[in-house]
Amino acid sequence: MNTPCALCGRHDVTPLYLVGERHIVRCNHDGLVYVDPQPTAATLNRWYNEGYFTDKKREKDDYLGYFSYLDEKPLLIPYFKRKLAYIKKYIPTGTLLEVGCGYGFFLEAANTSAFQVTGIDVSKDAVTYAKQHGSNARVLSLTKQSFPKNAFSGVVAFQLIEHLQHPLEFLEIIHDITKPGGIVLFTTPNEGGYLKKMLGKRWMGFRHREHLYFFSPNTIRHLLIKAGFVDITTFGDEVRTYPIRFLLAGAPNYLHGAWFRVVVSFITKVLGIFSCLDIMVPLPLNSLVIAARKPSVS
Repeated sequence: MNTPCALCGRHDVTPLYLVGERHIVRCNHDGLVYVDPQPTAATLNRWYNEGYFTDKKREKDDYLGYFSYLDEKPLLIPYFKRKLAYIKKYIPTGTLLEVGCGYGFFLEAANTSAFQVTGIDVSKDAVTYAKQHGSNARVLSLTKQSFPKNAFSGVVAFQLIEHLQHPLEFLEIIHDITKPGGIVLFTTPNEGGYLKKMLGKRWMGFRHREHLYFFSPNTIRHLLIKAGFVDITTFGDEVRTYPIRFLLAGAPNYLHGAWFRVVVSFITKVLGIFSCLDIMVPLPLNSLVIAARKPSVS
């Protein structure tokens, strides 16, 4: 084991799970859960630029990417509009940066708002799509040189921080480029949530190969405090609804086996006969929402 804890910098860990070929460990000092050892930066860059948003890849017991992120667009645009309404409670207007913008669905949702929005992502294909659909997006990995100090009124990152090799450095950069009094809003799988407690090693947060850190409300709070943020709030994300046809189409990517595919095919045909495939049903993802502020100038 050679990856120090992102919170305390120590190497004192307890092994938890072996998922595929990845070792999941917990820091004995502060409880942060992460992958050790971690993939190289070159490997991560390759993953995000090889059909990441269109072609879910499976190796043994872990997965990479989405089987079709574009199919989620009609569901994600309203979701992101609700997140914008939450942000407006704190900052009614201003400049927003989305880190890890993907296809730019949040940017599209924000384009009709009072905010000026910019998105960045390491995936060339994703940024190309976002730009083709009218969004201000750039292929860029966030570093200290990416943007000037106090450049944005707020920064958002949805389901991103768990992908990063250096989450504390990321938050410190976010702190630097956010204006005093500005808000940051993140979402991430909840390592302290009920789904992880129920599923253990089979929790989907663990089974995505690109997920490197797994945060609970406690560990993400301590990371934000260490990066200089205040007024930290954590709460469970909303339960999103999906059409039955979408869930059935994606199910074989998670629950594999020839028998399961036969069952899914049969259920799909039966529900199709009764015109039930477009019924919306809740999907408990049990994600965590984190909001915090950069301290105002005294």
